[in-house]
Amino acid sequence: MVVGSASSVDVSTLLGLTRFLTDTLENVAAFSDANILAFINISQREEQAFILSEVMYDWKENTVEGTGVGLINTVAGTNSHAFPTGLITIDRVEVNYTGNTNGFVVASPRKLEAVDGAVANTSNNSAIEGSTSNPIYWVRDGNIYLDPVPPSSVTGGMKVHASIVTTDLIVGTGATSTPAMATPYHQVLAYQAALRYLSAKEQMNKATTVKNQLNELRGAMIKFYSRRQSDDKPRLVTKVRNMR
Repeated sequence: MVVGSASSVDVSTLLGLTRFLTDTLENVAAFSDANILAFINISQREEQAFILSEVMYDWKENTVEGTGVGLINTVAGTNSHAFPTGLITIDRVEVNYTGNTNGFVVASPRKLEAVDGAVANTSNNSAIEGSTSNPIYWVRDGNIYLDPVPPSSVTGGMKVHASIVTTDLIVGTGATSTPAMATPYHQVLAYQAALRYLSAKEQMNKATTVKNQLNELRGAMIKFYSRRQSDDKPRLVTKVRNMR
């Protein structure tokens, strides 16, 4: 489901569906494209955070900018490197200490309080617990800290596989105007936008109805995301019976 063209009243678009839910199809000016779009983009970011908080499973497969890897240039003698732009969660960190094409190794995450040695030791390039073949990392104040410290600068020397903030939608019919979530649940954004409008207008009966429908959609969406990566398949197994 795309956002829709300007002043769309087509209920197959997010603009049109939102107007349908708020009874503004025949009065487009009552709920402008700009206001609907603002609510929809707020809702998209909220739904992304909601899914992550409920099932800790990202939706990177459904969005171009979240295909997984933020490249960071490592700097010789520097243990802290800033997060990729728009980072939400870190799934995996790989570090290249040599600059060789196939020189990446996986860094193991640590909580800061779980690091045994003094983290100040990294300032003079000493390793605390990690090694160049088995590094560790921890996160703090918008930075990823590496142990051991990179001995040389490597362009793209750190790959951070992550969940990224989704790109805001725009009015139009291009790919960028399609919500990041799975297609059956695009309409959740229209229900969210409609609920904000109806609540602001104090149309509480309609707001309650839309909220109930929204909760049903969100429940189905969470079930979908929680099961989509399951490796276990149901199987029919012949039961052995003793007929004696």
